[in-house]
Amino acid sequence: MLITSVNNNHIKEIVKLKDKKYRDECNKFLVDTKHLVMEAYKENLIEELILYKDEIYPLDVNTLYVSKEILKKISQTNTPSKVMAVVNKKEESDIIGEKILILDNIQDPGNLGTILRTCLALNIKNIIVSKDCCSIYNLKAIQSSEGALFKVNIKVGDISLLKNLKEEGYRIVSTSLSKDSILLNNLEY
Repeated sequence: MLITSVNNNHIKEIVKLKDKKYRDECNKFLVDTKHLVMEAYKENLIEELILYKDEIYPLDVNTLYVSKEILKKISQTNTPSKVMAVVNKKEESDIIGEKILILDNIQDPGNLGTILRTCLALNIKNIIVSKDCCSIYNLKAIQSSEGALFKVNIKVGDISLLKNLKEEGYRIVSTSLSKDSILLNNLEY
């Protein structure tokens, strides 16, 4: 189906995915670029593929063809990709394995995405992100993760999980920019 009107109700719903609150409500987010779309496809997370009207990208998913004006409206970048997708958020699964990274108060989405990519390279597949971190579904975080976002288990949690992990026998290693870190002061070893 080809949609050319920016006032189309379905397009308006897709545009709402730029808003964190709406992404959290519907458990979906947007990705752009062929690479990120393919990584989401490999994990069976694509709800709808969005292509520029003349673009060919043969994936076996629901596909929507749109005009250049709609790509600009949907995109969060100055130069929209001709390949985008509405993607379902991955379901959180239980923490399994001996390596877990806990991230507290990461504010820069680009740094968060890079950390996710590094974790995947180091075979750290379980990541707990504190509630005060930036959104893992922020465009910069998604792009800088280079698809690692789809291959690791990310849970949004609380730093108090450290105590539970310690009780389960995990060895806790912590770093901090401040020697007066609340985390270090409140965690008994």
